[in-house]
Amino acid sequence: NKELLLNKKYEGIDVWYESSNQEALEINEYELKAKMPGKYVISVYSVDTNELVIQYLINVVDGKVSKIEITGLNEMFVNDYLDLSIKDYNANYGNIIWVSLDEEVASVSKLNNSSSLVVGKKEGIVTIRAYLENDKSIYDELTILVKPVSNYTGTSEDIIVSTEEININNMTGALKALIEKSKTSIIGVRSYYRYYNKEYVAYEASGIIYKRTYILNDGTEVSSLESINEKFKEYKYYVVTNKHIVNNMSNVKIYDDEDEFSCNVIASDKKVNLSVLTFTSKKYFSEAKFGDSDECDNGEFILCVGNNKGLEYFHSTSFGVISYNNRYLSDDTDGDRVNDWDALYIQHDAATSDGSSGGALVNMKGEVIGINTLRISDDRIDNMGFAIPSNLALELIQMLEKGIVPERPLLNVSVYEVKDILASDTLMEECNVPEGLNYGIYVSVVDKGGVAYKAGIKAHDIILSFGGVKLNFSYELRAALNKCIIGSNEEVEIIILRNGEEITLKAVF
Repeated sequence: NKELLLNKKYEGIDVWYESSNQEALEINEYELKAKMPGKYVISVYSVDTNELVIQYLINVVDGKVSKIEITGLNEMFVNDYLDLSIKDYNANYGNIIWVSLDEEVASVSKLNNSSSLVVGKKEGIVTIRAYLENDKSIYDELTILVKPVSNYTGTSEDIIVSTEEININNMTGALKALIEKSKTSIIGVRSYYRYYNKEYVAYEASGIIYKRTYILNDGTEVSSLESINEKFKEYKYYVVTNKHIVNNMSNVKIYDDEDEFSCNVIASDKKVNLSVLTFTSKKYFSEAKFGDSDECDNGEFILCVGNNKGLEYFHSTSFGVISYNNRYLSDDTDGDRVNDWDALYIQHDAATSDGSSGGALVNMKGEVIGINTLRISDDRIDNMGFAIPSNLALELIQMLEKGIVPERPLLNVSVYEVKDILASDTLMEECNVPEGLNYGIYVSVVDKGGVAYKAGIKAHDIILSFGGVKLNFSYELRAALNKCIIGSNEEVEIIILRNGEEITLKAVF
């Protein structure tokens, strides 16, 4: 059904045209219109002599896509990135789905309909498949060899030069690949509140996909398809976000830059600002890779990836450094205006906004090391953001996704910091602190029936360490206590000083 305008001259000669099948390939004066698929001959004649000048064989196709072809390199290194694309992509292809047939060797993330980003994870051979969403029988595959990073055998001077080249000359390229990879597991979380039987948007923020499973046709959920000899119905995704975004809301939905999905809030933690959600979709999203937050250090480069102001600035990225890797902030978690919790955060200086909540703090390996949760808004302060460390988040996620909300214990004691006692003449008269001791937590009152009472702690004891943590400040005791779960039967060693003698006690939770 496509029309073309034919030239009236051929090499300076006035010409006219004739079709071998006028019904299938119609020529009306100098207009050519294809009506039926097939191969046809167009003859070109001189206007003056009616002699045949030249003939063309025309192949008319119906425009239906019959195949697609992946182009790109077929070798890469572990922890490297590789771009793949669809050759001669056009709109007839529609939406293209990219998948890795071995996620352990390499993952693939869709950049747009015509291209994707492959990330090498470990040594091996992996097949990357691209197929049409509306016709899975039309696909192409590319086999990629993922090679281990070779051992460096140069001198220390060479290493320094190489590092300088990476930091200065290749930083832009490295960050571009890192940003594209990090975005693929970040989605939007929109919550609603109900007022007079009408719903209004409460928050538009961010979430991180940390796990993907498969829903079979009978509704069964499986984590892998390796032993399943049937097609799956759709993906099920597990998302971690901030509790304040979804807690006590009338409705919560997941969105990306194109689609919106219904979701289910499984559980929210009572103390740490985390919630776990799930949603299902036939659309493929990547899983985030989590790193070890205990290994992050002050001054380390990081990225913040989230949805600044929600949909308006979807998949925004900012760059910064870790300002302080082990920051405790006191918080009122039960609404009684008394700080009852000391939360552990990674402090950073990357720019964030309200919609960044629930987004990812990413290191230079592309690993999520924190979940952005708050920032300090003050005319005197710029770019002071805080993220829940990944190690703490992962501990809680494992329980929350099962619907288990952890209960934290209390020692049921009243305390002073030894440092505060030493700085106060009044407290020095009230509390007996041995000469030369400059750390620890002084116990002034012990409530009967509490964990401390059952462990044998008494008034005027000084707690020196809890669970192997030397105590200088009360928040350190509360932070160590925060890690204990009621009903776990976990035993924690407590070292106290009583009448000048160190005593080891056991608290059972």
